Amino acid sequence: MFLRRFAIRLFVAAILVLFLPLVSYSSSVKNNIRDIRFSSNGRFTRIVVECDGKIDYKQNLLKFPDRLYFDLHYTAPASFSNKSLAVNDSAVKAIRISRYNHSTTRIVLRLLSYDDYNVYTLEKPDRLVIDINYGNRNEKFVPRKRIIVVDAGHGGRDPGA
Repeated sequence: MFLRRFAIRLFVAAILVLFLPLVSYSSSVKNNIRDIRFSSNGRFTRIVVECDGKIDYKQNLLKFPDRLYFDLHYTAPASFSNKSLAVNDSAVKAIRISRYNHSTTRIVLRLLSYDDYNVYTLEKPDRLVIDINYGNRNEKFVPRKRIIVVDAGHGGRDPGA
């Protein structure tokens, strides 16, 4: 009797130990990446990461080689796990998506050249938008010719002004 009770408790404990990480994983992930898209226009590259819910992220810029990464907290990569997307434009060579830990997805941008970058979030649908600026800042500014217009007004008299 005692041996049977001990065996049942041991079996239940083993089941709990095996399935507890799955329960904690599913409760820690609140978001899934639905889509990643990018476009370039000659001055900047825009990368849009679309998710199921509100995006909580941390970013950092690394050197040698230049990389910009984003840790999306409480987010699963869904079908993008361990995937690399080739961009191959003037600013970004590739985008890599992978699981960083049990509740965080890391997106790494391999940069070729950039002047600066801008990051912001949008809602409905929830998106993380990354603009990598690489336009030529050394272009010479040529001011346009000013035109001065004289309005005669009310014959030289304006009692209201």
